[in-house]
Amino acid sequence: MIWVVPVYSRDYLLFFSEICNTTEKEIIILSYLISTKEKIIQMILENLTRAKNRGINIYMIVNGIFRNRETKRNQSVIAEKFRKAGIKTILNLRNSQDHRKIIIGDERKILIGSHNLTENSFYSAKELSLYIEDERLGKKLKEKIIEDYPVLFQ
Repeated sequence: MIWVVPVYSRDYLLFFSEICNTTEKEIIILSYLISTKEKIIQMILENLTRAKNRGINIYMIVNGIFRNRETKRNQSVIAEKFRKAGIKTILNLRNSQDHRKIIIGDERKILIGSHNLTENSFYSAKELSLYIEDERLGKKLKEKIIEDYPVLFQ
């Protein structure tokens, strides 16, 4: 059975936390933009650190291709913060920008949609993502991410 729930701006962090708290093996995060606001970074890191401390493998892809040099530099700094927290993280600096926003827990809990991991997405912008529980879709999304970023999963 496939389970789908629409997730609006303010509810996104609840679903993100739920995935972090209930996942048993691994979490994969692909994010176009991550907030530079320390409060948001800390909320994300706290959730991921709790999962990591439970033995969950966490893989994170941060987009690093931006025209704006400051944004590019900020995303690089953020990726390094996640690495220092022990989260397997890569900064995408390939030729194409990756605009996908996907979180997958245990190949079946999927959060996908328009949300960036930013304060604006969580609190003020009109965003819509879907929370989906479906193992077939989760596996296909994971396979595509591994195909695109094999070095992260080695």
